[in-house]
Amino acid sequence: SFPTRRSSDLSCVADTETEQVVEVNAAAGELFDCRPSELVGLDVSALHPGRTFEELLGRFRASIERRHVEKLPSGDPVEIETVDGRQKPVTVNLDHVERDGRSLIVGVFRDASDRLARERRLQSATERLETLLATLPLPVAVLDTDGVVERWNDEAVETFGYAAADVIGERYPLFVDDEEFVELFGRLLDGEPVLGHETFHRGSDGSLFTVDLYAQPLTDSSEVTGVVGAAIDVTEREQHERQLSVLHRILRHNLRNRLTVVRGLAAEFTDGSGIGGDLDRTAAERIVAASDDRRRELSAGECTPAGLADGGEQRL
Repeated sequence: SFPTRRSSDLSCVADTETEQVVEVNAAAGELFDCRPSELVGLDVSALHPGRTFEELLGRFRASIERRHVEKLPSGDPVEIETVDGRQKPVTVNLDHVERDGRSLIVGVFRDASDRLARERRLQSATERLETLLATLPLPVAVLDTDGVVERWNDEAVETFGYAAADVIGERYPLFVDDEEFVELFGRLLDGEPVLGHETFHRGSDGSLFTVDLYAQPLTDSSEVTGVVGAAIDVTEREQHERQLSVLHRILRHNLRNRLTVVRGLAAEFTDGSGIGGDLDRTAAERIVAASDDRRRELSAGECTPAGLADGGEQRL
C-alpha cells in the first residue's frame, strides 16, 4: 500500500519493466470514472492521451528533481484519460521505489481542473486589465502588497517621465512625503479605498505635480493582494483656481471702490448738483439702482469673475 498526501489523490503504481499498472488506491475510481480494479493490469500509456505518458516518463528519467509535473515540455497540461475517453488535467508526483525485487514507479495524481480554471480566469482578467491600462487616459499603476510596482501604463510614463522598465519591480517612486505614502498604503491594505486625496508627486526630472489620488485594494477571496490606483495631475487646475482667487479678490476690492465712486457721482445728478435734466435724472437713478444691487452681491459674497463678466455690463 502506498499512502497519498490526501484521500482525494489518486495513487497509481506501475512496473517499470512491463509499464503496467499493478496497484491503485480507492481514489482512482473517482478520477477515472471506473472501479479501481479495472485499472490494474492496464498499460500505463492507456491512462494518458497521446504521447503524455512518454513525455512524463522521459521527464522523470531525465531528472529526479523535476518529478513534480504540472505541464509537459510542450507547455500543455498533463492529462489522464477516463475509461469513457474523457480527458482530465492533473498534476503528477512521480517517485521510484524498489519492492520485492521489482522496480516500480509510484505516481500520485491530483485533479487540476479547478486550478486550470482559475488560471484561465486569471489570464482572462489579466488581459482585460492590460487592455484597460493601455487605453485609460490617466496615469495608472498596480502595486503588490509591499508597494512594489507591477504595472505602469503609458499615461504614467507620459505624465511623470518614468519608463515602465525603470519602475516595475521597484517601490512606488512618486511620493514627496514617504510617511504619507506609508499611511495611505496601510489604509489600502486594510481594505479602505482612497478617493480624491490631494497630494504632491515628483516626476523623474524633479518637477512637482499636484495630484488627486484614487486607489482601490485588489482582493482575492477577501484577502488584499495588491493595489490599483490613478494619480491625476491637477497642477494646472490648481494654478487656474489660484489665479481666479486672486482675480476675484482684486475685482471685489476694486469694483467695490469704483461702485462707491459711481454712486456718489450719480447722487450728484439726482440731487440736482450735476448737469441735470429729466434724461440725466433717469439714467442716474438706473446707475444708483445698479450699483446698490452690485454692492449687495459683493457683501453677500455672490460676485464671481464670471458673474461680473456676464451681468455687470447689462445691469449698468
